[in-house]
Amino acid sequence: MAVEFHRTGILVMSHGTPESLDEIEDFYTKIRRGSPPPPHLLNELISRYQAIGGLSPLREITFAQARNLAIALGGAIPMAVGTKFSSPSIEQAIDSLALRGVNNIICIVMSPQDASNDYFERAKLYTGATLTFLRSWHTNPHFLEFHANQIRTLLTSYPNAKVIFTAHSLPVASKGVYCDQVSSTANSIAQLLPNLNWTLAWQSAGRTDQEWLGPDIRDVLRNINEDSVIVAPIGFASDNLETLYDLDIEAAGVAKECNIEFARTHPPNSDLMVMASLAQELLALIKHE
Repeated sequence: MAVEFHRTGILVMSHGTPESLDEIEDFYTKIRRGSPPPPHLLNELISRYQAIGGLSPLREITFAQARNLAIALGGAIPMAVGTKFSSPSIEQAIDSLALRGVNNIICIVMSPQDASNDYFERAKLYTGATLTFLRSWHTNPHFLEFHANQIRTLLTSYPNAKVIFTAHSLPVASKGVYCDQVSSTANSIAQLLPNLNWTLAWQSAGRTDQEWLGPDIRDVLRNINEDSVIVAPIGFASDNLETLYDLDIEAAGVAKECNIEFARTHPPNSDLMVMASLAQELLALIKHE
């Protein structure tokens, strides 16, 4: 039996980002599971935000993604944005859907690969509504073609470049299916680009004593033989601190030190074609219910 659209809503989830420099300490404390960051780490994070202009565009992009998903679905389905470490929270988003009469929630995390189980567990703990999860869209055809098209374009300017696919590193102990899905994304894009010279690297590892997935992109850059690289951050749905600082400033700086030309593709952000394709995946879940 199909679910009535007005009783079904969509919860769009993302990592979140501070809305001002004053919010960074609270944001960082939440990421650290309630443990305030030591001053040197806090100051380092503040300096990274300052280096990209003071704020990350992640919040604005996430809301634009939700708007374009809603447009692609004809505006008939209630939609809310909830973030893991900032405002609006996942709990606030669920409350807003409940106030609109929603008791069946389709959940999507704006991250292509499934590093998102904790998002879903948090949503389950908070609500009594029926939850359905789109756990991964790492091989969505429009997502793959979006990156392939950018790489094709950049290869006209850098024909001998090595393509470095990147995704956010995770502690090795908690990688789950994430590694396999990142590799699947990279391989699927490479299949659209015959004879592509490519490798996979990781970025943005946390400052902990745990072992994190590698190799780190900075180490890859220091050890390649090519004179140019095209970096494709396939593990991200949106430009954010990790792309704008960790890649465009930090990794690009390493490339410059090594006399390597550096170019980068962008995540889909709120691209209409990619969002329309994801909307169809969400619609299929609704109809399945």
